Amino acid sequence: MNKKILLLILIVSLIIPIFSVHGEKGITEEKKILNELKNTVTRIKRKLKETEEYKKTILGEIEDIQSKIKDISVKLSNLEKEISDISEEVELRQSRIDLLRMKLQRKEEEISDRIFLLYKMRMEEPWELYFTADSITELLNRVNMLNILIKFTETELENLKKEKEELIKEKVELEERKSLLESKREEVQNLKEKLSKEEEKRNALLNELGEKEEEYKKEITILKKKIEEEEKKIQEMIRRAELEKKLPEVGNLIWPVKGPVVSKYGWRIHPIYRTRMFHHGIDIDAKTGTPIKAAADGIVIYSGWLGGYGICVMLKHGGDVSTVYGHLQYSIVKINQFVRKGQIIGYVNNTGLSTGPHLHFEVRIDGKTVDPLKWLP
Repeated sequence: MNKKILLLILIVSLIIPIFSVHGEKGITEEKKILNELKNTVTRIKRKLKETEEYKKTILGEIEDIQSKIKDISVKLSNLEKEISDISEEVELRQSRIDLLRMKLQRKEEEISDRIFLLYKMRMEEPWELYFTADSITELLNRVNMLNILIKFTETELENLKKEKEELIKEKVELEERKSLLESKREEVQNLKEKLSKEEEKRNALLNELGEKEEEYKKEITILKKKIEEEEKKIQEMIRRAELEKKLPEVGNLIWPVKGPVVSKYGWRIHPIYRTRMFHHGIDIDAKTGTPIKAAADGIVIYSGWLGGYGICVMLKHGGDVSTVYGHLQYSIVKINQFVRKGQIIGYVNNTGLSTGPHLHFEVRIDGKTVDPLKWLP
């Protein structure tokens, strides 16, 4: 189906409620809408409050996580310092071990040299040891001194070996402690990363809740504006209902403009769409600028642009009768204004879906169109 036809059908469907909902019934319907709007605001406010409370909870959790991360960061810093200190101790022990290794090597070389010297003196040139001595006592002293020197060197060597072993043991213990601390550091670091991820999740949730909070606030603002509009509308309807009570029953209508009827009420081929469509009123030929008169006493219920009708005026009369005036050049009346039969309400033109200057005129009973010619003299 053509988009323009769909648009026209939509426009017509929107017009019908303007006429079908009025008086006490219309006010009751509008009050239902108003109550629903207020209930919706209450529901959204409840959701907003729940969101705000949840947001506070998440903020508390984030603060708790941040506090834990802070404590863990201090703990990590202390562990790093301790590991650094132990690393320095390990390096110091290693330096001493290297130094002792060099000393041991030199002592071992000294002992080897002394043992070799003693062996040489005993085996190759023993006569020098014995015959150069002035006495037996001196000889014994020489042999004894040589043995003492060798034993002292061996003892010194043993002490160096023990010191080296102690240092190696200390180094191993320090390395084990360092390894344990590094393992603990890794464990604490993993915990910190886990907490950081939890913090990221909470912050993401917090942002999401903040967005929801803003959406709810916007919805409440929009709904409050709608409520104000609806309350204003109800007050206008109440005023209109009071005016409608004073409207006399409609007898014969007067012609809104003088001129020939160029298109009657009922089925026809639409002049623009070239499609068979129902014509809900009559088209009265008239020149641009021709004054349009109210067909009967009534209240203005619409004045302005209305899709295919162009500039349009709608009047509510007594006995659930309404009249529509379309394709105006402009309107000179306002909504809720009371107009007398024959009073000028606007001027002819061809605004909206129109092929030339004319007045489209409708009569509706309780919102449903009827043939206007049956109401005109």
